[in-house]
Amino acid sequence: MNKVFKQAAYAVAAGAIGFSHSAFAGDITNIVFQQDSSYKFSEDQLLFNVQSRKGQEFNKGVLDQDVKRLSSTGAFSDIKVNSETDEIGDVTITFIISPQPIISKIQINGNKKFETKKLLEQISILAHNPINDKELSESANALRHFYKKAGYQDATVVSDVTANEDGTVDVIFEVKERLKQKVNSVSFIGNERFSSWRLKHKIETSYSFFSFMLDTGLFSRSEIERDKQRLKGLYLSNGYLDFEIKEVKVAELEDPEFVDVVFVIEEGKPYSVGTVIITGNDKIPNEVLFDGLRVKQGNVADHNLERRDIAFLDRKFGALGYSDFRCEPVKTPDFSTHTVDVEYRIVQGDIYKVRNVNITGNKVTKDHVIRREINLAPGDVLNASQLKLDRSRIMGLGNYSDVDVVTMRSGEAQQKDVNVAVKERKTMNLKIGAGYSDSESAMGMVEFSETNFDISDPSNYFRGGGQALRLRAMAGGKRSNLTLDFTEPYLFDKKLGLNLKAYHDAAYYSNWDET
Repeated sequence: MNKVFKQAAYAVAAGAIGFSHSAFAGDITNIVFQQDSSYKFSEDQLLFNVQSRKGQEFNKGVLDQDVKRLSSTGAFSDIKVNSETDEIGDVTITFIISPQPIISKIQINGNKKFETKKLLEQISILAHNPINDKELSESANALRHFYKKAGYQDATVVSDVTANEDGTVDVIFEVKERLKQKVNSVSFIGNERFSSWRLKHKIETSYSFFSFMLDTGLFSRSEIERDKQRLKGLYLSNGYLDFEIKEVKVAELEDPEFVDVVFVIEEGKPYSVGTVIITGNDKIPNEVLFDGLRVKQGNVADHNLERRDIAFLDRKFGALGYSDFRCEPVKTPDFSTHTVDVEYRIVQGDIYKVRNVNITGNKVTKDHVIRREINLAPGDVLNASQLKLDRSRIMGLGNYSDVDVVTMRSGEAQQKDVNVAVKERKTMNLKIGAGYSDSESAMGMVEFSETNFDISDPSNYFRGGGQALRLRAMAGGKRSNLTLDFTEPYLFDKKLGLNLKAYHDAAYYSNWDET
């Protein structure tokens, strides 16, 4: 196309109505990149992301896509474009680009297992280059992948960019490795009464020989807190009322996955029991109660014996119907003589009787199956010890994953309701098996069992009566067996058990069979 023809075509196009400008677009005579930054991208780098080319016919749609491609690189904070047309319709394209701020430094925080140099090798973003949002995201993902590949599935990486006064930025990767730290050694400082060997066997924090290949011997802050209570319990049960754990030192080794744990303790001196008194009691003679106490004057003060005494007093008063009974041990130490006076301060409460026994949570089991295991009945004195036994009896049936027995005020004077809430478990089981041996040839087995069977209730699929049924069948080339077991624990609703067993056995030999 010569210049005369192009001038004429452009003039016609400019004056025509209804014709698009693009139909008479001129050629691209030049592409210019203006960069307003100290860092300059090479023209080849920029042209790589641009499809418009010198000598091609100008196309506004292609130019718009060029801007989008440059923007998608993430390397520029702002992109503007001008297209200037000369008198004959040829176009000069000027890209005015503002590169992202220059990265002053790259910093990685929180890494212990791997050196910073090793982690920097995983990322593509570089210092002294403009920051690139796309490369920043890819670098963070590369660090996450590196940790996961190394086996640290819970590691997290978060990137952050902070601006400096000179216009540059710092890139910071915050790493949380979440290492599964393992115990290298456990030691004690300040222990004289008990050997370190004894104390190590009292706590759960310990070194494991298999920790290099299994998740054993792991270090846990929460377990350390429980270990403090275990050590305290040991010393309190031996009279060391002033025992204190001053500090627990945790030192990382050269390999940060292993730590040394040191318990710094102060034992103090052991105390012996001074006087023992019971207050607040006016129902049971004190001499009767004293006969059952384990804490005695002159003995070593033992925290475990105190708890046994409280349980003993709770049983004595609970059997009389004092369901609100409380006992608080009040200890008064004498630091000069290392003795401690013990007062069992009792709050008796009132005597209660059972108003109703309510059963909830049983969707399959009939009420009477649970109720017959409860010895307390309406009108009985509310015996807390008996309630514990009744709960054990219900759990002993094996049909419940949990049994919760609580007493509630009924609204009537000195009467309470007993609420028994059960959680039923799966009681029906089906087993299928097969095998082969030289003596028995091929064998197959199927077994069905139900521990909450009810032979008298087909409407409930023969379930919920507390009976047990087991049907087992085996068949093979040389032997077959069929067995049926049935158990009724309360025959005629009395404490009389019935067990029936029916079976058929057959063995096949070369010259005869046995049945």
